[in-house]
Amino acid sequence: MPDDRVFDAINLFKYSPIGMGTAHLGGDADYRAKYRRLARDILSRLWELWDDDEIEWVDLGRNTVGDSNPLPFRADIRVNTTLEPPSNPAAYATAASQGMLAASSCNMVHEATHLVSSIDAYPEEETLCRTIQLFYFRHLQAPRTYGSRVTGGRLTAQFLPSTPYYGDYQSRLQRLQSHDLIDSVLAFAEYRKNLETSSNAAFIARSLDWWGGLSRRWPSTRGYYLRSLASRRGDDYAFEILEILESLSRNDWQIAKTTAGPMSLIRIGLEEGHHIYENTFTERILAVQQTVGEYIAVHGPGEWP
Repeated sequence: MPDDRVFDAINLFKYSPIGMGTAHLGGDADYRAKYRRLARDILSRLWELWDDDEIEWVDLGRNTVGDSNPLPFRADIRVNTTLEPPSNPAAYATAASQGMLAASSCNMVHEATHLVSSIDAYPEEETLCRTIQLFYFRHLQAPRTYGSRVTGGRLTAQFLPSTPYYGDYQSRLQRLQSHDLIDSVLAFAEYRKNLETSSNAAFIARSLDWWGGLSRRWPSTRGYYLRSLASRRGDDYAFEILEILESLSRNDWQIAKTTAGPMSLIRIGLEEGHHIYENTFTERILAVQQTVGEYIAVHGPGEWP
């Protein structure tokens, strides 16, 4: 029989600005449209899973808040029992229990995002997933009143500092607020799988000026950006590659080049579109070489054989 506590957790999300798709997550029009579709799809999937009794609290160990994947004999979304609120209505209504409900709701949203997302670029998917979750976490840091199916009355849920995993969420929220959430995502090898695909390169190219722009990106992230864009043969990312290189100081480059892949591919990437035959473009490359202290092996004006 479907769990009324799960119903409450979904209901809490349903009436939040994030659940209604009205939050302002930034990015371009396409990114914002993906968020609105995701919010709708997340809510729809959560209700389906609740109706099928496919969301439950499970002992996942101390280091895992939740996980998700459709497997036989297991719920599709699993939340750590550390966050399970009591089923007794009186105990359920306490602030501590409602803190656990808020945290459970936050995690259910995260896991449901993975289940419904159809975004091809894994870094984009994970960043959008975390952004939705963290906007929702920030929303839940204030008291939120909702209609409870468990008690039949109005309750107030709030993700309290004393609620388990609050510190983990707060740490991630700081990444969002300091505009380097994408950097923290790319720090994990799991989210760099297939970084050289066309969808990942396209996402990187169109998001260069998001989240404070390249000056806010970690040097290692800019290296991953270079690796992705320079790997694409036949796609003209020469200006984007040059823009990334221009954002690097000499010290930055020492870090970025450890993640950027072969310099030969960066050089070939700069040659896409034949912009190297334009004086202004090659002059910019020569300036980059002086700044980063690295010979990129692209000739300057007047040096062509």
